[in-house]
Amino acid sequence: MKPSMEQLIERAKSGDETARSDLIQKYKPFILKVSASFCGRSLSWGNDEELSIALMAFNEAIDNFDHSMGSSFLSYAYLVINRRLTDYMRKEGKNRRRFIPAGDIFTDPCLEIEGKGFNDERELEKIMWKEEMLLFCRTIEDFGITLKELAASSPKHQRVRRKIADIAKKISSDSKLTCYILQNRRLPIKEIVSKFKLQRKFVETWRRYLIALIIIEAGPQFTLIKEYINSLFKGENEQ
Repeated sequence: MKPSMEQLIERAKSGDETARSDLIQKYKPFILKVSASFCGRSLSWGNDEELSIALMAFNEAIDNFDHSMGSSFLSYAYLVINRRLTDYMRKEGKNRRRFIPAGDIFTDPCLEIEGKGFNDERELEKIMWKEEMLLFCRTIEDFGITLKELAASSPKHQRVRRKIADIAKKISSDSKLTCYILQNRRLPIKEIVSKFKLQRKFVETWRRYLIALIIIEAGPQFTLIKEYINSLFKGENEQ
């Protein structure tokens, strides 16, 4: 009787290199599909660095996976691969070519392993959003902001939201200024007012919202939140 995925993972974590090799060979199509979808282009083993990054991420997922997390291993591996590829793209100054909905990886009929297609869309979306939102909440709390306060202090008018989003993008493109904000957990309001020709009252009024957008813009770990926010602004612009 062939060992289950769970058994192979436990053996690999215990140092069984044969079990690890079996897992990698078995799920190479999965690693390739996730990586190609992330990059928005075809990839091939031995020719694309992205696949090397994804393979290391898959090994990382094997080492760190915990069944008590309440998710499947493949959902977790998908998450780790995307995080590591995001880090790689940011470091190399490359752009992710297009956004692929997370569930599309698992419902693609072309990707089958042992005759079974992946169908983990709900679980995958849940674990990814949960992780990002928990991390986001912890991050804004470092600035003395709660999610409830952020929601209450967010602008209601489209024009104001768009203006603050533009300011956040400009600030995030200034590495020195962004580094100061993230390290000191506060906005240098005087410098921002002077640099971007803004009214002090405007910045002070929307301080929480501006900080939140800067955190999202500057943080590669907030991929889903950023995609969601950008889609909202895009929808507003098309109205």
